[in-house]
Amino acid sequence: TTLALLQLHGQGIAHQDLKPSNVLIFGLDRLKLGDLGRSSLRGKRSPNDLLPVPGALNYAPFEQTYGQGVPAEWNERRLGTDVFHLGCLVVFAFTDICLPGYVMSKLDAPYRIANWGGSYAEVMPHIQASLIEATYEIADDFPKRFRKQLVDIVLDLCNPDPLLRGCLGTNGKSIAGSLWLQRYASLFDRLEKSSRIVGC
Repeated sequence: TTLALLQLHGQGIAHQDLKPSNVLIFGLDRLKLGDLGRSSLRGKRSPNDLLPVPGALNYAPFEQTYGQGVPAEWNERRLGTDVFHLGCLVVFAFTDICLPGYVMSKLDAPYRIANWGGSYAEVMPHIQASLIEATYEIADDFPKRFRKQLVDIVLDLCNPDPLLRGCLGTNGKSIAGSLWLQRYASLFDRLEKSSRIVGC
């Protein structure tokens, strides 16, 4: 999936609706990303660009569900959504849990979308705390050998701050776009190869 996103992003396309049902698996080693109906092409206006949540609401990044209109910069707004969705796929692959809703269920009532009247910047630390709590709670379903790495990956890819997504191992510098994808493609490849080594 990461390699497929890398190919799309290399052409200036953000998928924006990456979810389990849009990852089509053929056999053990082939897949395609389906349903590009919500995609965005850099430099071209699309009706989807005006939607506050271009993709499925239950997989929307936190800033979109809270009505955060910014960042308007294409990388953080469009590619940042794909980054977030990739993290949600990691969770779903091992738990069958839709992460955003699970994180929201951990929030105290005053900070939930229906009750919140402040800015996204003000509620973001509370979402971050709920994300950490939720991720560590579901981590028991991750393979034990890779649990710490998978927790770090989820916390990075699903960071409530869209400017910090995909920064794992980059000293906090946002590199949303093609560079983070290549790093994560390599990381997932190493994890996959390690999983095949018996007794590792």
